[in-house]
Amino acid sequence: MSNTRIGRRFAELRAKNEPALVAYITAGDPSLDDTVRLVAALERGGADVIELGVPFSDPIADGPVIMRGAERAIANGATLRGVLDCAAKIREHSEVPILLFSYLNPLMKYGFAKLAADAKAAGVDGVLMTDASVEEAEPYVKTIREAGLDTVFLAAPTSTPERLALVGRYSSGFVYLVSRTGVTGEQQQLSAQALPLVTAMRAHTDLPLAVGFGIAKAADAEAVGRLADGVVVGSALVRVIEKYAGTPEMETKLEELTRDEDWGVARQSEMTLDEAKETLAACREEIDGIDRRLVALLNERSRVVERIGAVKANMDMPVYEPKREDMVYANIMAANGGPIPDDSVRRIFERIIDEMRTLQRTRMGAK
Repeated sequence: MSNTRIGRRFAELRAKNEPALVAYITAGDPSLDDTVRLVAALERGGADVIELGVPFSDPIADGPVIMRGAERAIANGATLRGVLDCAAKIREHSEVPILLFSYLNPLMKYGFAKLAADAKAAGVDGVLMTDASVEEAEPYVKTIREAGLDTVFLAAPTSTPERLALVGRYSSGFVYLVSRTGVTGEQQQLSAQALPLVTAMRAHTDLPLAVGFGIAKAADAEAVGRLADGVVVGSALVRVIEKYAGTPEMETKLEELTRDEDWGVARQSEMTLDEAKETLAACREEIDGIDRRLVALLNERSRVVERIGAVKANMDMPVYEPKREDMVYANIMAANGGPIPDDSVRRIFERIIDEMRTLQRTRMGAK
């Protein structure tokens, strides 16, 4: 678990078996000074982590509510530098965990080394890069992590097992699960893809999992809170800011929405039978797909082994090569990221290698 404010907050809540309420607002909407006061209202209302959105002119993952918030913030002169200054002002009076939520372009323009240093100095705890490709994440993850900040990545219902593994590897603090395909915004009901995604991601990381995109009401949070470690609410909050901007009620209304006791649903609520069946069906479908890919990979490996056997037969070389097998096992152990223990993985591959050696002998003839 991360030792940032984000990691510590999730650890505290996990110990109490309570999910986190992660609250998103766009910094600079309606102004950066307002944002400082709005974060205080969110904290008073019970928000556990603040996602401080960096306004961007082309927010491709956001729905109309947050897009309008970004447009208002940009029109009012908000910049990444201004957002960091805003975070520093928040930190003067609060220890609430702050996650900088941004598209990649503003961060690249600012420079990752400068961003990491300035964000750390401002009291920011982590960075989420909305449109960053996790396959290309290693260089900037290294820079940000070296400054002592968390890096949070998104996983979606369409993410492959390979991508989920990368998200787990490069994330710290928590993993943000996108409950459905599409853009941010309140929905009439929680996506049926959310719970299977939580289960799939659990196979790749022990980090806390927070579910967002389309969490509009307390009932959605309750459903998510049964399996996940946190719920992310954004559009519902930004809509309140949009409605009450410029009025004395803005902070009060935002606090009231956040304070709604139904958001803070304990995970010990039991799953319904239908939800359990849905989750099991999704898990079994995923296992069936993995098994099919596994068989295909084993057959691909066997074809390579047969080619090796043919070369050895032509050159009158022995089947058994102890040094080569030691290299194979070393490669396997280096690649194992759990949860299967190394000794169990080794036993599995010993059986695979025995079968492959039989194939080689068949190809070469008895030697």
